[in-house]
Amino acid sequence: MHPRRILTWPIHGSYFNTLSRLDDEWFLPVKAGAPDGYGGRGSADFPLSVRDVPAASIRELDLDLVL
Repeated sequence: MHPRRILTWPIHGSYFNTLSRLDDEWFLPVKAGAPDGYGGRGSADFPLSVRDVPAASIRELDLDLVL
């Protein structure tokens, strides 16, 4: 099975930190100024499989799951 491509918002830091260690690709929406829910990776120590994506580009992603 290929890694799932998952869009999520890392609202609960510790919970997402654990999820991000799974063998999946994670996409976090970002907006200018990093309003609540749109700060992306920020300064967190997430694996390289966690990537920021501009919120305006979300529709262009080929996703398997949205959390």
